[in-house]
Amino acid sequence: MADVARALIGGIIAGIVGVALAFALFIGVGSNVLFDPMLQSAKVLAVWQQLEPIPDMTAIAAILFVFGIIHGFVFDALRGSLPGHGLSKGVAFGALMWLIQSVFFVSFGAVAVLGEPLGLAALEALFWLIVLVVEGLIIAAVFSYRGPQRRIAGEERPTRRGG
Repeated sequence: MADVARALIGGIIAGIVGVALAFALFIGVGSNVLFDPMLQSAKVLAVWQQLEPIPDMTAIAAILFVFGIIHGFVFDALRGSLPGHGLSKGVAFGALMWLIQSVFFVSFGAVAVLGEPLGLAALEALFWLIVLVVEGLIIAAVFSYRGPQRRIAGEERPTRRGG
């Protein structure tokens, strides 16, 4: 049964974290390598730095955020078919999204169209794997959360042993 609230909440959180993580990886960690003219193809550099319009980072962030929300709903639709339980479903989901989205995009767009070297494409694919597995873990955690445990009136609180 669809759980719209969990899909939306998980997707929003995953979208926010996914945007921050993608920017940290691609711009913070990887930019010196990914935009090094000695390593990167001239086409990739031209797209990001010269050809108008230059990529709009605000639009990119918004699109990544929306995809995080979409991922929440896709996870909800697929969760019964994903292997494992709890957070392991999130890892499986992130890996599946990576295979469907990132492997195609990086191999087709970056390598085949823009001539990006395979080593840099592999780095980008690794960054996307990290982002999507983290998103999957977040969404799975939201779906696994069962809220605070309520005690029945008059029920004794369990005692702690050894401490």
